[in-house]
Amino acid sequence: MKILIFCLVSYICLIHSWATVTSNGTCRCHRGFIATPGKSGEYMCYGLYLKIIMPCNTPEYPLCKCTNATAVVVDATGPRCSKFKTGKESEKWPCENTEEWAVFKERWAIMFRRSAIA
Repeated sequence: MKILIFCLVSYICLIHSWATVTSNGTCRCHRGFIATPGKSGEYMCYGLYLKIIMPCNTPEYPLCKCTNATAVVVDATGPRCSKFKTGKESEKWPCENTEEWAVFKERWAIMFRRSAIA
């Protein structure tokens, strides 16, 4: 139950508006992330609640919409719909708003020149 609450709180932190602007003013991160220079000196957004590193100025994540789910679980691969029975995840499936997520992944690929397949 504590893990479920932690996951939900972390997800809420991930989907809120921008939170941090670095002193150089070029790296913006979502709430729940902090802009930190890496080994090369380039700024990246490091997760405060989850072990996730994202590029600066990443577009906002869409909300994960689920029908008949008991929770939205967030891990390093992103959010997903889940059903829990007796404290264990019994079912899991991708977010049901697939079109919004496809647009987000495509925008991610264009912005950072990465494959949209993930």
